Amino acid sequence: MSLYLALGALTVLALVGAAWPLIRGGRAEDAGGQELAVYRAQLKELDQDVARGLISAAEREAAEVEIQRRMLRAADRAQARPAAPRSPLALYGLAIALPAIGFGLYAVLGSPSVPDQPLAARVAAGDAEMVALADRLAERLRGRPDDARGWMLLGRTQGVLGRWSEAVAAYRRATALVPDDADAWIGLGEALAIAHSGGAIPEEAMTALGKGAVLDPRHPVPRFYRGVFLERDGDARGAYEVWKALLLDAPPEAEWREAMHDRVAALGRRLGLDMAKELPASVASAPARTPGPGAAEIEAAGRMSESDRTAMIRSMVERLAERMASEPENLEGWRRLAQAYRVLGEAAKAEEAERRVRSLEAKSR
Repeated sequence: MSLYLALGALTVLALVGAAWPLIRGGRAEDAGGQELAVYRAQLKELDQDVARGLISAAEREAAEVEIQRRMLRAADRAQARPAAPRSPLALYGLAIALPAIGFGLYAVLGSPSVPDQPLAARVAAGDAEMVALADRLAERLRGRPDDARGWMLLGRTQGVLGRWSEAVAAYRRATALVPDDADAWIGLGEALAIAHSGGAIPEEAMTALGKGAVLDPRHPVPRFYRGVFLERDGDARGAYEVWKALLLDAPPEAEWREAMHDRVAALGRRLGLDMAKELPASVASAPARTPGPGAAEIEAAGRMSESDRTAMIRSMVERLAERMASEPENLEGWRRLAQAYRVLGEAAKAEEAERRVRSLEAKSR
């Protein structure tokens, strides 16, 4: 597996395992389903990398196996932690941490704030291999200073590890190489905001996020941060309006839509506003939550051999298929089932589930 691919996989795996319970809190049974959404997104990103010629088919298969192998173990760590009191601004680092910038928004939306316990300590303790790979990537970039993708990956990874100054430096290199890349500017803006979360947010952070928004006006991350800054400055109603508009524009398949809905609803209650009266019923109603594997299943999986673990995953997929037979309108469930079949190599079943997804998406338009 290439260094970039290994580091990308470890970044999402370590972050999800260590950080999800900090972000989400609340009911333990929700965590597995949310994490599976992130893994599904990671698998899609692998397909995109193959299409762009960034990795080989063999490297994609290796990464896919790694994601599948560690999925249950990461979910186990997430489900084992209860909700905890939270404090502002610490969660913003999670927006930069996932390998795809769009899923950063999915990560940060889970809660208004997170505990003070350093994320870096949790990640470093949970996966020292990622630290070593990050250092290897930094060393490699010294000999490949024009590798914009490498600098962006390094910026995300340094953010996961809590090395915010290094993350800022990496993103600055990326923006210099690809000044028309929205994700590079947005990553820089987030890293700057987090690096200065103990005091005033620097103007450079606002400028970088603004450039990202100009390059990609529909990108959700700058819009989310605009609401963050408004709420921080005491304009809760302004933040509500910004986030409400973002929720209205969220595609039905957006992984962060559920959490955005919860945030808008919570802020609306604080302001004495009824979201149901201001938004279409299809937007105001709570999205369906698709549960993930139970804690007992996760614990058992951690003691299994590879073959037994694969058999267990197949059993879980079969149960999901049975549930979809009784929930034919559950779009998210069908998406999840289609991806599960792809991971297991069952192409015909995956195609059938994907047909159901397309049909439900057409109905929702």
